[in-house]
Amino acid sequence: MATFHASWRGLAGAGLLAAVTMTGCSGSPASGGPGAAGHPSSRPASTAPGTASAGLSPSSTPGLSASPTESTGIENLLVSSAVRSQLTATFEALKKISASDVSGTVPDSVYYAYDEVTKTYWALARFLPSRTAPLDVVVDFQDGANMGLFTKIGSGPWQVQLGGEPAVCVEKRFFPKAVLAVWAISTSSPPGVNC
Repeated sequence: MATFHASWRGLAGAGLLAAVTMTGCSGSPASGGPGAAGHPSSRPASTAPGTASAGLSPSSTPGLSASPTESTGIENLLVSSAVRSQLTATFEALKKISASDVSGTVPDSVYYAYDEVTKTYWALARFLPSRTAPLDVVVDFQDGANMGLFTKIGSGPWQVQLGGEPAVCVEKRFFPKAVLAVWAISTSSPPGVNC
């Protein structure tokens, strides 16, 4: 009888340990990209619109690579309304559309980080066309073309590259692995996709 109670206690302890372990786990977007769900530390602070200077594609900027090298010291940052406005204005300039054609960002799709070693800011955002946007603008937001991949060095202007599909491939080519890790964005390709 004592053996039965000892085994029962062992099972109860193991069950409690499993419950505590599972409670402490946190999930990440199954899609591997930011479109499905956001991460609390990267969530936007507000959704106020604004203006900012437009940047160029990283691939056309000297010293800036579409496949940057990794470094340590990446800090996940809260997205302020000013940063959101700068990203939106830069995206509008890249797509050559007016501010009235963009209604803002997809909820929980904006990510923002800083690399202390390289003094580089990184951001990722998905944008929504406005209800009054012309049909050609709305169509041009499809197939990942509503995603902007951003970087800026120090206090320089934001540089932007248009996203695409599959998002995981685009993100892996543009962002350092350390940045994607801080954002908890998977770099694993979905089955059947070879990046």
